Amino acid sequence: MSEPVIETKGFSKAFGSQMALNDVSVRVPPGTIGLLGPNGAGKSTFMKCLLQLIPATSGTARLLGKDVGAEGREIRKRVGYNPEQDCHIPGMVGCEYVTYCAQLCGLPFQAARQRAHEMLDFVGMGQERYRKIDTYSTGMKQRLKLAQSIVHDPEIVFLDEPTNGLDPRGQAQILDLVESLWTIHGISAV
Repeated sequence: MSEPVIETKGFSKAFGSQMALNDVSVRVPPGTIGLLGPNGAGKSTFMKCLLQLIPATSGTARLLGKDVGAEGREIRKRVGYNPEQDCHIPGMVGCEYVTYCAQLCGLPFQAARQRAHEMLDFVGMGQERYRKIDTYSTGMKQRLKLAQSIVHDPEIVFLDEPTNGLDPRGQAQILDLVESLWTIHGISAV
């Protein structure tokens, strides 16, 4: 069996007296995996703790074979994150935004621009990439978030509610894209 992309032991997160994660111990192999559970089950909290966007209360975590607490900055270079909430910058057009995200990940402008166009093609944005993001439908915003989360070619991408607000057809299209991250591009998706 290959090395797990996520491994936790006794991973917990408390918000005051409320336990959001309670002693989570998992080994997740490479590939595409869904975190299922009702609202409030701790799925988003789990992802945010792994990415050190919020601190875990106790336990240990390894992401891509590295200790999250000791090597978090190095790990984040190899990870993509698609947050639940919209994360675009008002007034920007789609291709500018994804290019900007690629530059934040360290790509020089020309490479960032090329990669942005490739990822927008991958998610099916067509000519919409030249429109202001503020005019996008919910489905287009979800595709844009997916493009920005993979523009730097991460080894794993965390997708927090990537089908929120989509009709059944849009949900199926996004889930097909997520599956192809692993089957075509070798990017694990959680």
